[in-house]
Amino acid sequence: MESIRKFICLIQKGDSLKRERIINEYKGQIHLWANMYCKRYLDWSNDDELSIALGAFNEAIDSFEIKKGSNFLAYAKIVIRNKLIDYFKKEKRHQCLPLEIECNDDKFTPFEIKTAEENYQRETERNERVEEIKLYQERLCEYGLSFSDLVNIAPKHKDTRQSLIKAANILVEEEELAIKLKRTKRLPIKELMIKTGLSRKVLESGRKYIISVAIILFENEFYYLNNFIQRGTYNEE
Repeated sequence: MESIRKFICLIQKGDSLKRERIINEYKGQIHLWANMYCKRYLDWSNDDELSIALGAFNEAIDSFEIKKGSNFLAYAKIVIRNKLIDYFKKEKRHQCLPLEIECNDDKFTPFEIKTAEENYQRETERNERVEEIKLYQERLCEYGLSFSDLVNIAPKHKDTRQSLIKAANILVEEEELAIKLKRTKRLPIKELMIKTGLSRKVLESGRKYIISVAIILFENEFYYLNNFIQRGTYNEE
């Protein structure tokens, strides 16, 4: 399956087919989580808890904040847990709540819970960065570039760097230019000269850098790299 983060982004923009697909693909996992929290095997035909869990997963898709960089499945698991707690309370069966749901966090001090959450978040972000870099390397190869090239092609001067980043933004925002770049794998120099006001010399010397930035801007899943680019654009002004 494609990147979950990319799927969620498309679903939140209205892609109902991908919503249906991701729910179907993780239906087994939803079942396992619900069984674990309820401390018994649940049947899709008879147990309301599974409908609650499925609805919670669907809600998690809508409420997940992609820009925070957190792990969607970990987030969905928490939403399912909380929805099941609410369900049992509403049904006035709180006294029968499975221990796994009701008391699991009481085994730890607030400091231990906070530390565990921070460690998990750091590990999640580290893994996501690694996967993001791998995907970025694949995209660079499609344009005849490599990750090692980036060290040498980044402009040394702040003004030049910001101008080229803005050119990359224009390249991505202008649909015709974006399509042309993706099709030919070459920078549309003439069109960019008109759109940006930059000279041919500047655009040609910054060609690789513009393309490397545009690749990041094309895809929503390059969250960490995109943040790095944005800092380079605005924080130095």
